Amino acid sequence: MAYVYTLCVIFVIGFVIYRMMKKKSTPSTNYTLYDDITMGTD
Repeated sequence: MAYVYTLCVIFVIGFVIYRMMKKKSTPSTNYTLYDDITMGTD
């Protein structure tokens, strides 16, 4: 049962990091095709 708790903690930490990264990824004037590939299409 401990592994379920560990997976939940990892998921929450990953989700928080994902949200922080998504907030920072605002379109800038230096937008390139590489940025499109790495950030994806939103």
